[in-house]
Amino acid sequence: MSALGWEPWGIEPNAALARGTVQRLGLPEERVLAGTAEEADFQDGTFDLVTMSHVLEHVHNPRDTLADVARWLAPHGRVRIWLPNYGSLESRAFRHLWQGLDIPRHLYHFTPATLRATLTAAGFEVERMIPQWQGNMLTGSLAYAFAALRGRERAYRESRRLHVAVLPAAAALLALGQGGCLDVTARRRTDAALG
Repeated sequence: MSALGWEPWGIEPNAALARGTVQRLGLPEERVLAGTAEEADFQDGTFDLVTMSHVLEHVHNPRDTLADVARWLAPHGRVRIWLPNYGSLESRAFRHLWQGLDIPRHLYHFTPATLRATLTAAGFEVERMIPQWQGNMLTGSLAYAFAALRGRERAYRESRRLHVAVLPAAAALLALGQGGCLDVTARRRTDAALG
């Protein structure tokens, strides 16, 4: 992003990973906050874009976190969110074996409707909500199902062979709008009372 003229900032809960990111990317130390999204406190209107790649399902209060993000955004700034789709065919088919549940690490589970409502309540207007291309969710769910059939613990390890084998099915689900994850772009509403 730096090479494209952006000024990247980040939030990383793991302090060692935050330091490593600063070193690896050659960023000033203050550009990667070692803490959680809930602990972050940026000035209002600081950013044009905030990305949350598989973050929102991990925070303790998604609406308040999104309201903070809305405050941090410049007028008409955007947030990009990727997260598991609890309303997907994958979720319904695999039920308690669906990898997107990831309990207890995932504190919340969103359908397109609940995510849209949460974003609206936090001061956003959804511009685009589509399935996210990623076959890992289906691969993981199948691995959990195979383990359950064999009466084993649900220890998930990425199987390259299984992943390649399920890519056509993942592509079909994506084409039907039923992928296991969502890809969302929302714009900060300037008419919303933020804070």
